[in-house]
Amino acid sequence: YSGIGNAAEFVSNWPSKDKSPLVACFGLGREVFTCYYPKADDPVTVAELDALRTRAQSEGRDLLIVQGHTGFHTDMLPAEMKLLRDPAKFEEVASFPGIDSELLYRVLHAK
Repeated sequence: YSGIGNAAEFVSNWPSKDKSPLVACFGLGREVFTCYYPKADDPVTVAELDALRTRAQSEGRDLLIVQGHTGFHTDMLPAEMKLLRDPAKFEEVASFPGIDSELLYRVLHAK
C-alpha cells in the first residue's frame, strides 16, 4: 500500500458506535483515494468542509478527513489548511508516509 492506501484502510476500520463515519479526502489525492474508498466525499473549499462537519454532526456520525500534499495545499489553499489545522475543529488521529514528504497522508477527525 501507499500512504493513501493505508489511510483508506485506516478509515475503513474506524471504530464507530452505530453509524459509519463520513469520510472525505481533501484536495490533491482525492481521485486516487476513491479507488481505495469509493464512498468518499471530496471537499476543496472552507464552505464544503464546514458543510461536511455540519452534516456529520446532524447525522450523529464521525467525520474523517484524509489530507496529503501539505506543501501544495498550504500554498494554494491557505484558508482551508488553516481550518484543517485548527485544533478546536480537527485533531490528527493517524498519518501514513508515502515515497516522499509530500505524500504523507494525515487522517483528521472533526471535533
